[in-house]
Amino acid sequence: MRNTLFCFLFIGNFAMSQITAFKSGEQLTYSTSYQISGLYTNIAEINLSVFSTFTKKGNMLKLKGTAKTFSNFDSFFKIRDLYESVADPDNLNPLTFTRDIEEGPYSKTFLYSFNHNAKIASGKETRKGKNRNYNVSIPVGCHDMISALYYVRAINLSVLKPGNKLILKVLIDDSVKTVSLNYNGKETLSTVLGSKSCYKFSASYPGGTFGTIWFTADNAKIPVSIEAKIPVGKGRITLTRAVGI
Repeated sequence: MRNTLFCFLFIGNFAMSQITAFKSGEQLTYSTSYQISGLYTNIAEINLSVFSTFTKKGNMLKLKGTAKTFSNFDSFFKIRDLYESVADPDNLNPLTFTRDIEEGPYSKTFLYSFNHNAKIASGKETRKGKNRNYNVSIPVGCHDMISALYYVRAINLSVLKPGNKLILKVLIDDSVKTVSLNYNGKETLSTVLGSKSCYKFSASYPGGTFGTIWFTADNAKIPVSIEAKIPVGKGRITLTRAVGI
């Protein structure tokens, strides 16, 4: 381990004040590119959006992410992905989560319902017309794949020192994974929002790494860039448009 941490933050239990980093109406658009023969080629677009929604439990936030390959790449490897979380606006604990993925010949749908008091998530997986129902034990502060990203944006990152870690418990498919965000300090990037000082994190999990992610070092903490190694080279996700920030 890089550091015996002076400030080791389990962000699943991190105290949150009122969320001001984002609000209903925010829309972020990203280009996804892969390094092919030394050059980056744009192949897909990712959209993240925040909405207010009313449920039987009251007003909630709907956090939505979509990924779609550009039409000229569909014949090579078509992607149509949806990630949608309905979360408590006070603490971003997810109530429900939908993951509907179509990636090349592979397609699958996951539906989850979270009971944080009972520490259980009820899941339904559909693939090739067949359903599988199951329950997963979840820890306090467990997130889904999209509410986790917004949770990081909601907490106070300014207290971190290089070498600190944020630890997330994330429900992925039918099990809870531990994701570590290792803080590497600040770095200035040229972005669509202008030149921005950013918090730089390397993301890892037991047995591997996801890559590097940069959040703007301001109140919004917008993820402006992600870089990752993939089996065929390198991938990059770059913010191209921001509305309602």
